[in-house]
Amino acid sequence: MNSRIRVSSALATALMFTLLPINGASAAQTLPAVGDTGPGGGKIIYVSNTPFPCGPTGSGTCQALEWGNADSFLGNTNVSFIQQVSVSHNSDAVGANARDGVIGEGYKNTMAWVQQNGAYNAITNNYAAGKIRALTIGGKSDWYLANAAELAVLYSYVSTYQPQFLNRWYMDSSSEVDATRYIGWWFGAGNANGAGPNDKSSGGNNGLAAIRALTSNEAAAAVQTPAVTEAQARAAAAVAAAEREAEVKAARSVISNKLAKSEKLTVDSFKQADIAGVTADNFAQVQAEILALPAESRTVISQVLKVARKYEVVGKIASVNIRTLPNSAFVEVGLIPVTSKNKASLIAAVRRVEPSDRDSYTEIQAIIATETASINARKDRLAAVIARNKSRYTG
Repeated sequence: MNSRIRVSSALATALMFTLLPINGASAAQTLPAVGDTGPGGGKIIYVSNTPFPCGPTGSGTCQALEWGNADSFLGNTNVSFIQQVSVSHNSDAVGANARDGVIGEGYKNTMAWVQQNGAYNAITNNYAAGKIRALTIGGKSDWYLANAAELAVLYSYVSTYQPQFLNRWYMDSSSEVDATRYIGWWFGAGNANGAGPNDKSSGGNNGLAAIRALTSNEAAAAVQTPAVTEAQARAAAAVAAAEREAEVKAARSVISNKLAKSEKLTVDSFKQADIAGVTADNFAQVQAEILALPAESRTVISQVLKVARKYEVVGKIASVNIRTLPNSAFVEVGLIPVTSKNKASLIAAVRRVEPSDRDSYTEIQAIIATETASINARKDRLAAVIARNKSRYTG
Protein backbone atom coordinates (compact mmCIF):
# COMPACT_ATOMS: atom_id res chain seq x y z
CA MET A 1 0.00 0.00 0.00
CA ASN A 2 1.13 3.51 -0.69
CA SER A 3 -0.24 6.55 1.16
CA ARG A 4 -3.57 6.46 2.98
CA ILE A 5 -6.24 8.76 1.61
CA ARG A 6 -9.54 9.52 3.28
CA VAL A 7 -11.79 9.20 0.28
CA SER A 8 -14.80 7.60 1.88
CA SER A 9 -15.40 9.14 5.31
CA ALA A 10 -17.61 11.86 3.85
CA LEU A 11 -19.55 9.33 1.82
CA ALA A 12 -20.10 7.13 4.87
CA THR A 13 -21.23 10.09 6.93
CA ALA A 14 -23.60 11.33 4.23
CA LEU A 15 -25.19 7.94 3.83
CA MET A 16 -25.46 7.48 7.56
CA PHE A 17 -27.62 10.57 7.91
CA THR A 18 -29.48 10.67 4.60
CA LEU A 19 -29.98 7.08 3.58
CA LEU A 20 -29.73 4.71 6.52
CA PRO A 21 -30.85 3.10 8.58
CA ILE A 22 -34.47 3.54 7.61
CA ASN A 23 -36.50 2.06 10.43
CA GLY A 24 -39.09 -0.50 9.38
CA ALA A 25 -41.82 1.45 11.20
CA SER A 26 -41.28 4.55 9.06
CA ALA A 27 -40.75 2.69 5.77
CA ALA A 28 -43.57 1.23 3.70
CA GLN A 29 -45.32 -1.59 5.54
CA THR A 30 -44.32 -4.07 2.83
CA LEU A 31 -40.61 -3.53 3.44
CA PRO A 32 -38.41 -5.28 6.01
CA ALA A 33 -36.52 -3.35 8.67
CA VAL A 34 -32.78 -2.87 8.99
CA GLY A 35 -31.54 -5.73 11.15
CA ASP A 36 -34.14 -8.26 9.98
CA THR A 37 -32.96 -11.61 8.65
CA GLY A 38 -33.00 -11.60 4.85
CA PRO A 39 -34.14 -14.30 2.39
CA GLY A 40 -30.53 -15.53 2.09
CA GLY A 41 -30.12 -15.90 5.85
CA GLY A 42 -28.09 -12.70 6.14
CA LYS A 43 -28.96 -9.31 7.61
CA ILE A 44 -30.93 -6.51 6.00
CA ILE A 45 -28.52 -3.55 6.15
CA TYR A 46 -30.35 -1.01 4.01
CA VAL A 47 -33.98 -0.26 3.10
CA SER A 48 -35.26 2.43 0.73
CA ASN A 49 -38.82 3.57 0.05
CA THR A 50 -37.60 4.67 -3.39
CA PRO A 51 -36.48 1.84 -5.71
CA PHE A 52 -32.82 1.96 -6.74
CA PRO A 53 -30.99 0.38 -9.73
CA CYS A 54 -29.80 -3.20 -9.26
CA GLY A 55 -29.15 -6.46 -11.06
CA PRO A 56 -26.23 -7.73 -13.14
CA THR A 57 -26.66 -4.94 -15.72
CA GLY A 58 -27.98 -2.25 -13.36
CA SER A 59 -31.30 -2.23 -15.21
CA GLY A 60 -33.42 -3.74 -12.44
CA THR A 61 -34.96 -2.00 -9.42
CA CYS A 62 -34.66 -3.03 -5.79
CA GLN A 63 -35.49 -1.66 -2.35
CA ALA A 64 -33.22 -3.42 0.16
CA LEU A 65 -29.71 -4.79 0.61
CA GLU A 66 -28.82 -8.03 2.39
CA TRP A 67 -25.39 -8.78 3.82
CA GLY A 68 -24.47 -12.43 3.39
CA ASN A 69 -25.31 -14.87 6.14
CA ALA A 70 -24.23 -12.54 8.95
CA ASP A 71 -25.74 -14.68 11.72
CA SER A 72 -23.34 -17.57 11.10
CA PHE A 73 -20.37 -15.19 11.36
CA LEU A 74 -21.03 -14.16 14.94
CA GLY A 75 -18.97 -16.98 16.40
CA ASN A 76 -16.16 -16.66 13.86
CA THR A 77 -15.77 -13.30 12.14
CA ASN A 78 -13.11 -14.72 9.83
CA VAL A 79 -15.70 -16.78 7.96
CA SER A 80 -16.83 -13.79 5.92
CA PHE A 81 -13.35 -12.53 5.19
CA ILE A 82 -12.29 -14.74 2.31
CA GLN A 83 -8.60 -14.29 1.66
CA GLN A 84 -7.20 -13.16 -1.69
CA VAL A 85 -4.62 -15.87 -2.16
CA SER A 86 -3.83 -14.74 -5.67
CA VAL A 87 -5.57 -12.56 -8.20
CA SER A 88 -5.56 -12.96 -11.96
CA HIS A 89 -7.48 -9.83 -12.97
CA ASN A 90 -4.46 -7.57 -13.31
CA SER A 91 -3.78 -7.78 -17.03
CA ASP A 92 -6.22 -5.15 -18.31
CA ALA A 93 -8.18 -2.38 -16.64
CA VAL A 94 -11.88 -3.21 -16.45
CA GLY A 95 -12.65 0.42 -17.12
CA ALA A 96 -15.67 2.62 -16.42
CA ASN A 97 -18.08 -0.32 -16.41
CA ALA A 98 -16.61 -1.47 -13.10
CA ARG A 99 -16.50 1.86 -11.30
CA ASP A 100 -20.13 2.67 -10.49
CA GLY A 101 -20.62 3.68 -6.86
CA VAL A 102 -24.42 3.88 -6.62
CA ILE A 103 -26.18 1.62 -4.13
CA GLY A 104 -27.27 -1.54 -5.93
CA GLU A 105 -24.76 -1.29 -8.78
CA GLY A 106 -22.05 -3.33 -7.11
CA TYR A 107 -23.54 -6.30 -8.98
CA LYS A 108 -22.89 -4.56 -12.31
CA ASN A 109 -19.30 -3.79 -11.28
CA THR A 110 -18.75 -7.37 -10.15
CA MET A 111 -20.06 -8.78 -13.43
CA ALA A 112 -17.75 -6.50 -15.43
CA TRP A 113 -14.79 -8.07 -13.62
CA VAL A 114 -16.17 -11.57 -14.12
CA GLN A 115 -16.82 -11.03 -17.82
CA GLN A 116 -13.24 -9.88 -18.26
CA ASN A 117 -11.57 -12.61 -16.22
CA GLY A 118 -13.71 -15.63 -17.01
CA ALA A 119 -14.87 -18.59 -14.97
CA TYR A 120 -13.66 -18.58 -11.38
CA ASN A 121 -11.39 -21.38 -10.22
CA ALA A 122 -9.93 -21.44 -6.72
CA ILE A 123 -6.60 -22.73 -8.04
CA THR A 124 -6.10 -21.52 -11.60
CA ASN A 125 -8.24 -18.36 -11.75
CA ASN A 126 -8.72 -17.12 -8.21
CA TYR A 127 -9.92 -13.50 -8.14
CA ALA A 128 -12.10 -11.53 -5.76
CA ALA A 129 -15.16 -10.81 -7.92
CA GLY A 130 -15.24 -14.38 -9.22
CA LYS A 131 -14.92 -15.77 -5.73
CA ILE A 132 -17.99 -13.86 -4.54
CA ARG A 133 -20.03 -14.80 -7.61
CA ALA A 134 -19.22 -18.49 -6.99
CA LEU A 135 -20.86 -18.36 -3.56
CA THR A 136 -24.22 -19.88 -2.69
CA ILE A 137 -25.44 -18.67 0.70
CA GLY A 138 -28.85 -19.49 2.10
CA GLY A 139 -29.86 -20.99 -1.23
CA LYS A 140 -29.14 -17.69 -3.02
CA SER A 141 -26.49 -17.35 -5.73
CA ASP A 142 -26.87 -13.69 -6.72
CA TRP A 143 -24.30 -12.36 -4.24
CA TYR A 144 -21.82 -9.78 -5.47
CA LEU A 145 -18.86 -7.71 -4.27
CA ALA A 146 -19.99 -4.50 -2.57
CA ASN A 147 -19.13 -1.15 -4.17
CA ALA A 148 -18.17 2.08 -2.36
CA ALA A 149 -21.72 3.19 -1.52
CA GLU A 150 -22.67 -0.27 -0.31
CA LEU A 151 -19.54 -0.48 1.84
CA ALA A 152 -20.55 2.83 3.43
CA VAL A 153 -23.94 1.30 4.21
CA LEU A 154 -22.30 -1.84 5.60
CA TYR A 155 -19.91 0.23 7.70
CA SER A 156 -22.81 2.16 9.22
CA TYR A 157 -24.62 -1.10 9.97
CA VAL A 158 -21.73 -3.01 11.57
CA SER A 159 -20.50 -0.01 13.56
CA THR A 160 -23.96 0.22 15.13
CA TYR A 161 -25.02 -3.42 15.44
CA GLN A 162 -22.03 -5.73 14.93
CA PRO A 163 -18.79 -3.92 15.84
CA GLN A 164 -16.88 -7.22 15.78
CA PHE A 165 -16.65 -6.65 12.02
CA LEU A 166 -14.76 -3.36 12.46
CA ASN A 167 -10.97 -3.01 12.16
CA ARG A 168 -10.76 -5.01 8.95
CA TRP A 169 -9.98 -4.31 5.31
CA TYR A 170 -12.71 -4.63 2.68
CA MET A 171 -12.24 -4.74 -1.06
CA ASP A 172 -14.28 -2.25 -3.09
CA SER A 173 -15.72 -3.27 -6.47
CA SER A 174 -16.13 0.31 -7.69
CA SER A 175 -12.73 1.86 -7.05
CA GLU A 176 -10.41 0.38 -9.61
CA VAL A 177 -7.50 2.80 -10.13
CA ASP A 178 -5.96 1.17 -13.18
CA ALA A 179 -5.09 -2.25 -14.58
CA THR A 180 -3.39 -3.47 -11.41
CA ARG A 181 -4.66 -1.41 -8.47
CA TYR A 182 -7.81 -0.73 -6.49
CA ILE A 183 -8.80 1.23 -3.39
CA GLY A 184 -9.34 -0.83 -0.22
CA TRP A 185 -11.56 0.26 2.68
CA TRP A 186 -10.50 0.15 6.31
CA PHE A 187 -13.46 -0.13 8.70
CA GLY A 188 -12.08 1.68 11.74
CA ALA A 189 -14.02 2.75 14.83
CA GLY A 190 -15.53 6.15 14.09
CA ASN A 191 -15.17 6.23 10.31
CA ALA A 192 -14.57 4.24 7.15
CA ASN A 193 -11.40 5.18 5.31
CA GLY A 194 -10.41 4.49 1.75
CA ALA A 195 -6.76 3.56 1.46
CA GLY A 196 -4.52 2.70 -1.38
CA PRO A 197 -3.91 2.15 -4.07
CA ASN A 198 -3.46 -1.56 -3.26
CA ASP A 199 -1.97 -4.03 -5.71
CA LYS A 200 -4.68 -6.41 -6.98
CA SER A 201 -2.22 -9.28 -6.99
CA SER A 202 -0.67 -8.46 -3.62
CA GLY A 203 -2.31 -11.34 -1.80
CA GLY A 204 -3.27 -8.98 1.04
CA ASN A 205 -6.01 -9.90 3.48
CA ASN A 206 -9.15 -8.12 2.31
CA GLY A 207 -12.71 -8.72 3.41
CA LEU A 208 -14.95 -9.56 0.49
CA ALA A 209 -18.39 -8.36 1.57
CA ALA A 210 -21.08 -10.55 -0.02
CA ILE A 211 -24.08 -8.32 -0.79
CA ARG A 212 -27.34 -8.98 -2.64
CA ALA A 213 -30.12 -6.56 -3.57
CA LEU A 214 -33.80 -7.44 -2.98
CA THR A 215 -36.48 -6.54 -5.50
CA SER A 216 -39.69 -5.00 -4.17
CA ASN A 217 -41.45 -8.36 -4.28
CA GLU A 218 -38.63 -10.20 -2.53
CA ALA A 219 -38.32 -7.44 0.05
CA ALA A 220 -42.06 -7.63 0.73
CA ALA A 221 -41.81 -11.40 1.16
CA ALA A 222 -39.00 -10.89 3.68
CA VAL A 223 -41.08 -8.71 6.03
CA GLN A 224 -41.05 -10.01 9.57
CA THR A 225 -41.82 -8.77 13.04
CA PRO A 226 -38.50 -8.09 14.74
CA ALA A 227 -38.05 -9.92 18.02
CA VAL A 228 -36.73 -6.72 19.57
CA THR A 229 -37.01 -3.06 18.75
CA GLU A 230 -34.08 -1.05 17.45
CA ALA A 231 -33.80 0.67 20.84
CA GLN A 232 -33.68 -2.71 22.57
CA ALA A 233 -31.02 -3.93 20.16
CA ARG A 234 -28.91 -0.85 20.82
CA ALA A 235 -29.34 -1.30 24.58
CA ALA A 236 -28.36 -4.98 24.33
CA ALA A 237 -25.30 -4.04 22.29
CA ALA A 238 -24.32 -1.44 24.90
CA VAL A 239 -24.70 -3.99 27.69
CA ALA A 240 -22.61 -6.53 25.76
CA ALA A 241 -19.91 -3.92 25.15
CA ALA A 242 -19.86 -2.97 28.84
CA GLU A 243 -19.62 -6.62 29.85
CA ARG A 244 -16.74 -7.21 27.46
CA GLU A 245 -14.95 -4.10 28.76
CA ALA A 246 -15.32 -5.41 32.31
CA GLU A 247 -13.97 -8.82 31.24
CA VAL A 248 -10.95 -7.21 29.60
CA LYS A 249 -10.28 -5.04 32.64
CA ALA A 250 -10.48 -8.07 34.95
CA ALA A 251 -8.21 -10.14 32.68
CA ARG A 252 -5.62 -7.36 32.59
CA SER A 253 -5.76 -7.12 36.38
CA VAL A 254 -5.05 -10.85 36.59
CA ILE A 255 -1.99 -10.38 34.36
CA SER A 256 -0.69 -7.54 36.55
CA ASN A 257 -1.17 -9.61 39.71
CA LYS A 258 0.63 -12.62 38.26
CA LEU A 259 3.51 -10.48 37.06
CA ALA A 260 3.81 -8.92 40.51
CA LYS A 261 4.39 -12.45 41.84
CA SER A 262 6.59 -13.45 38.87
CA GLU A 263 4.07 -16.15 38.02
CA LYS A 264 3.83 -17.60 34.53
CA LEU A 265 1.21 -16.39 32.10
CA THR A 266 -0.51 -18.12 29.17
CA VAL A 267 -1.34 -17.12 25.61
CA ASP A 268 -5.02 -17.33 26.52
CA SER A 269 -4.55 -14.81 29.33
CA PHE A 270 -3.47 -12.24 26.72
CA LYS A 271 -6.39 -13.11 24.45
CA GLN A 272 -8.84 -12.68 27.34
CA ALA A 273 -7.23 -9.32 28.08
CA ASP A 274 -7.65 -8.28 24.43
CA ILE A 275 -3.90 -7.78 24.02
CA ALA A 276 -2.86 -8.35 20.42
CA GLY A 277 0.53 -9.51 19.18
CA VAL A 278 1.04 -12.47 21.52
CA THR A 279 1.03 -15.87 19.80
CA ALA A 280 2.04 -19.41 20.67
CA ASP A 281 5.20 -18.89 18.59
CA ASN A 282 6.41 -15.73 20.33
CA PHE A 283 4.85 -16.24 23.78
CA ALA A 284 8.07 -17.34 25.49
CA GLN A 285 9.92 -14.28 24.16
CA VAL A 286 7.10 -11.92 25.15
CA GLN A 287 6.92 -13.31 28.69
CA ALA A 288 10.70 -13.21 29.10
CA GLU A 289 10.86 -9.60 27.94
CA ILE A 290 8.05 -8.56 30.29
CA LEU A 291 9.62 -10.37 33.26
CA ALA A 292 12.94 -8.65 32.45
CA LEU A 293 11.33 -5.27 33.11
CA PRO A 294 11.94 -3.64 36.51
CA ALA A 295 9.55 -5.05 39.11
CA GLU A 296 7.68 -1.75 39.39
CA SER A 297 7.19 -1.55 35.60
CA ARG A 298 6.10 -5.07 34.72
CA THR A 299 2.88 -4.75 36.72
CA VAL A 300 1.89 -1.59 34.85
CA ILE A 301 -0.41 -2.77 32.07
CA SER A 302 0.74 0.02 29.72
CA GLN A 303 4.24 -1.47 29.82
CA VAL A 304 2.86 -4.92 29.03
CA LEU A 305 0.89 -3.44 26.11
CA LYS A 306 4.06 -1.76 24.84
CA VAL A 307 5.94 -5.07 24.73
CA ALA A 308 3.01 -6.87 23.08
CA ARG A 309 2.67 -4.08 20.50
CA LYS A 310 6.31 -4.54 19.56
CA TYR A 311 5.68 -8.19 18.72
CA GLU A 312 2.44 -7.35 16.94
CA VAL A 313 4.31 -4.96 14.64
CA VAL A 314 7.10 -7.48 14.07
CA GLY A 315 4.50 -10.10 13.13
CA LYS A 316 2.97 -7.75 10.56
CA ILE A 317 6.38 -6.83 9.15
CA ALA A 318 7.07 -10.54 8.64
CA SER A 319 3.87 -11.00 6.61
CA VAL A 320 2.03 -9.48 3.65
CA ASN A 321 0.43 -7.11 6.16
CA ILE A 322 3.58 -5.01 5.94
CA ARG A 323 1.89 -3.33 2.94
CA THR A 324 -0.84 -1.92 5.19
CA LEU A 325 1.40 -1.10 8.14
CA PRO A 326 1.78 2.68 8.61
CA ASN A 327 5.28 4.16 8.84
CA SER A 328 4.46 5.36 12.33
CA ALA A 329 4.40 1.74 13.56
CA PHE A 330 8.14 1.42 12.88
CA VAL A 331 8.72 4.56 14.94
CA GLU A 332 6.30 3.47 17.66
CA VAL A 333 8.26 0.30 18.48
CA GLY A 334 11.67 1.96 18.22
CA LEU A 335 12.85 0.51 14.92
CA ILE A 336 13.25 3.93 13.30
CA PRO A 337 13.99 7.21 15.15
CA VAL A 338 11.17 9.71 15.04
CA THR A 339 13.63 12.31 13.74
CA SER A 340 14.75 10.18 10.79
CA LYS A 341 14.32 11.81 7.39
CA ASN A 342 14.74 8.48 5.61
CA LYS A 343 11.72 6.55 6.93
CA ALA A 344 10.39 5.68 3.48
CA SER A 345 13.76 4.41 2.25
CA LEU A 346 14.39 2.37 5.40
CA ILE A 347 10.94 0.75 5.28
CA ALA A 348 11.35 0.04 1.57
CA ALA A 349 14.60 -1.77 2.39
CA VAL A 350 12.78 -3.94 4.93
CA ARG A 351 10.04 -4.77 2.43
CA ARG A 352 12.60 -5.94 -0.14
CA VAL A 353 13.84 -8.65 2.22
CA GLU A 354 12.17 -12.07 2.22
CA PRO A 355 9.58 -12.43 5.05
CA SER A 356 11.58 -15.28 6.62
CA ASP A 357 14.54 -12.90 6.98
CA ARG A 358 12.53 -10.15 8.67
CA ASP A 359 10.56 -12.11 11.25
CA SER A 360 12.39 -10.93 14.37
CA TYR A 361 13.05 -7.54 15.91
CA THR A 362 16.81 -8.14 15.72
CA GLU A 363 16.70 -9.01 12.02
CA ILE A 364 14.64 -5.92 11.22
CA GLN A 365 17.03 -3.74 13.21
CA ALA A 366 19.96 -5.17 11.23
CA ILE A 367 18.25 -4.45 7.90
CA ILE A 368 17.54 -0.86 8.95
CA ALA A 369 21.09 -0.40 10.28
CA THR A 370 22.56 -1.66 7.00
CA GLU A 371 20.36 0.64 4.94
CA THR A 372 21.14 3.58 7.24
CA ALA A 373 24.86 2.99 6.77
CA SER A 374 24.36 2.81 3.01
CA ILE A 375 22.42 6.09 2.99
CA ASN A 376 25.06 7.80 5.13
CA ALA A 377 27.82 6.50 2.87
CA ARG A 378 26.08 7.95 -0.18
CA LYS A 379 25.69 11.27 1.61
CA ASP A 380 29.38 11.27 2.55
CA ARG A 381 30.42 10.56 -1.04
CA LEU A 382 28.19 13.34 -2.30
CA ALA A 383 29.56 15.75 0.30
CA ALA A 384 33.12 14.84 -0.74
CA VAL A 385 32.33 15.48 -4.41
CA ILE A 386 30.77 18.83 -3.58
CA ALA A 387 33.79 19.78 -1.47
CA ARG A 388 36.22 18.85 -4.23
CA ASN A 389 34.30 20.83 -6.81
CA LYS A 390 34.09 23.80 -4.49
CA SER A 391 37.86 23.79 -3.82
CA ARG A 392 38.57 23.41 -7.53
CA TYR A 393 36.67 26.57 -8.42
CA THR A 394 37.63 28.62 -5.41
CA GLY A 395 41.30 27.58 -5.23
